[in-house]
Amino acid sequence: MQRILYFHGLNGTLSEEKRRILEVFFDVYAPQLNYEFDNIDQLIEELLPENTFDAIIGNSMGGYVAYHLSRQLNVPSLLFNPALKERSTEIQFTPCNHYGNHLSLVYAVLGKADEIVSPNGTWEELFSDNQNDRVIFSCHRKLEHRIDENTFKAEVERFVQFLAEK
Repeated sequence: MQRILYFHGLNGTLSEEKRRILEVFFDVYAPQLNYEFDNIDQLIEELLPENTFDAIIGNSMGGYVAYHLSRQLNVPSLLFNPALKERSTEIQFTPCNHYGNHLSLVYAVLGKADEIVSPNGTWEELFSDNQNDRVIFSCHRKLEHRIDENTFKAEVERFVQFLAEK
């Protein structure tokens, strides 16, 4: 079974319902974080030498961390409304600024009705990633910032299909 690293959003958590959806396909490691106080750089530094992950999933602020860490590790990522262009708070996380060839899938789920994280800003940020031509967007016209369980399940299943094709 593939192992994933999951980063929840700001002031959030991985709900038991969503964990069960993920556990159908993955062995899930999902640390509970306080982005405003935890040192994410230190957590990653301690976590990575001991563990390997086949993919990284993140939501909102966690999508920001997941995107950059997946690029650094060259593993696929599934991002739900990632806060790539703007964030409501600064966190102790320093994205690597040189990635080399990032050839792994970046699958971004964007809510067109998201008023917290601009889907257009995320689109621009990912579209400008000229080091990777494996960026796939799934846009939902009525989806707001919170990801409902049905959308989450459907998008995880699509991501798993894409992983099987690699």
